[in-house]
Amino acid sequence: MAAEELVEIIREEFFKFINCKKWDIITCVPTSNEFLNRREFNPVEFLLKKLNLNYKNLLARKAHLKKQSELEKSEREIYIKGQFYFSDRSIDVKGKKILLIDDIFTTGNTVNEISGLFKSHFAYSVEVLTFFRD
Repeated sequence: MAAEELVEIIREEFFKFINCKKWDIITCVPTSNEFLNRREFNPVEFLLKKLNLNYKNLLARKAHLKKQSELEKSEREIYIKGQFYFSDRSIDVKGKKILLIDDIFTTGNTVNEISGLFKSHFAYSVEVLTFFRD
């Protein structure tokens, strides 16, 4: 399976990065229920599970009717606004160092939107790790 091969390709460098710093919370970009039903899995979560990484799902995503890749660059920033929210109201990120993991970095709009959400809830810092760059 391609995922197994990908995990082996990235494993060493991934853990070099993960082990070089200390984060209070490691989380990933969520996918919407609509997309999850179509894809049947979240690619980031799939890879993190294969890597046996301890992470927390903090966020949920509203309707995700189009992929970011299907939108023009000018549409992407508008489309992503307000798409993410905390999946549990009791989640507290105040003063926390957070690592946010996503699969593909294209324009940065997704990670910027989520980082802004964390910062608006007084996270100390948000760092981003992506597996690929478009």
